[in-house]
Amino acid sequence: MQAAVDAPAEIPDGADAAQLVFLRKTQAEQRDRRTKRLAFLRTFLDSVGVGQEGTVPDVVIPGALLRLEFDGQVDEDTLYTIAELPTEEADIVSPSSPLGHALTWQPTGREISYDASRGKSRTVVVREIRV
Repeated sequence: MQAAVDAPAEIPDGADAAQLVFLRKTQAEQRDRRTKRLAFLRTFLDSVGVGQEGTVPDVVIPGALLRLEFDGQVDEDTLYTIAELPTEEADIVSPSSPLGHALTWQPTGREISYDASRGKSRTVVVREIRV
């Protein structure tokens, strides 16, 4: 990922001025997206703590099991996890969803607002984090 961020921009031969402007803008946007993704991955790897099995994280990280409270009601029957792939242990919340984005890196006990479907705002509180 770092190599992709550091790679020099390629300029094709024979491109006119308008094409060059568009190409440079597109390349800058792509480099910005990659830089943000790289920062996310570094933060994620730092927080996961490879080799620290059984250690409960202080904040919500992808893959942790969560007990959540939605709009003042604790969901005692369901565990959630922020992940891309299905698991039998918990209901999946996509990290790119409004809820997944709101929960990631949050500590237990903090009330978090997020925009649910159809423009409706909801609140969620992380009541428990497990590994």
